[in-house]
Amino acid sequence: MAGIDLSARFPEMRPIKGPPTLQTINGCGTTIYGSRDHDAETGTYVVTQFITIVFIPVLALAAYRVASAGSRGWYFLGRESLSTLAKAWNTLVAAAVVTTGIVVLANIYFDSADYRAGRTLARAEAAQAEGRVGEAGNLYREVAGGSTSHAPVAEAKFKALVELVTKQGTLTDATAIYEQAVQWNRQQRGKSTPAELTAGALSIVNRSGKQDPENALKLLDIVSPIA
Repeated sequence: MAGIDLSARFPEMRPIKGPPTLQTINGCGTTIYGSRDHDAETGTYVVTQFITIVFIPVLALAAYRVASAGSRGWYFLGRESLSTLAKAWNTLVAAAVVTTGIVVLANIYFDSADYRAGRTLARAEAAQAEGRVGEAGNLYREVAGGSTSHAPVAEAKFKALVELVTKQGTLTDATAIYEQAVQWNRQQRGKSTPAELTAGALSIVNRSGKQDPENALKLLDIVSPIA
């Protein structure tokens, strides 16, 4: 290549201070692949430096114009632009990494205790709206007894449900929710006092006991252990 002005022949080639690092351990590291833009007069061509994993090219780092040095490797003359194919490959790899990260984070979130508690709370609200008081109370208690961010909301909703049934619920609803309330009282060591629960049960019995004496007796049996 004596007498050839490389900068004039390859105007897009940028000078480099030295050859790039090419080193792999068990196929992992950086090496060069490819051979494009051959120039017959200078005997040079462009190679691409890749990060490899188990000898598989993963990410294109840079492109260089080289001349063969025989068994000693290559003479690196300067840096060239990555090919359109290499740029497209990098974009594909980046998209795959981002997609994988999103999938992993989504799986972590959807498997988290906080997410599951939120779903259970939503099921409890749906059960209450459909009149399934006992199921709603059980689900509220399940969430309230946990340590997620939904626990205080679930506890408040459970107490509100007990108050609602006490004021205007049927004895059938009352037996379901008061059984939950008594269990909650035992588990939480008196957050709802026995006196409050007993008074609430008696008010329901006084209001509706004549119309449904069987459930009235059942409700009294439920609260009798804490009365």
